[in-house]
Amino acid sequence: MKMIANLSDVPQKYLLTGDIRADQKQAVSNAMVRIKNLYKPIIYDDVYSMDEIRLKAKKHKLQDNINIVALDYVQNLRGKGSLFERMEEAAWQLYALGKELGVTVIALSPGE
Repeated sequence: MKMIANLSDVPQKYLLTGDIRADQKQAVSNAMVRIKNLYKPIIYDDVYSMDEIRLKAKKHKLQDNINIVALDYVQNLRGKGSLFERMEEAAWQLYALGKELGVTVIALSPGE
């Protein structure tokens, strides 16, 4: 939202409330297109192992030259051990993946 506001010169408050004038709508549309072209999200909802994540990340690094990998629900990764042990192992593997591919890795896991 902040990026759209910055690129369109429309205050973020107006974007959040939907109080956008007709002459601002085109600027907002143009900003959204620019953001979409800069950050092409690639979303998978069927990847549950580090091997699958590594394979997909390598593929997109080669094909699309990605520089950020963002993962949500890291606690759902398959593995052995308790949730804590799986998360600990995932953290180390994601760190290694970031180093290997030269990308930033953002890992998210909702709290309980």
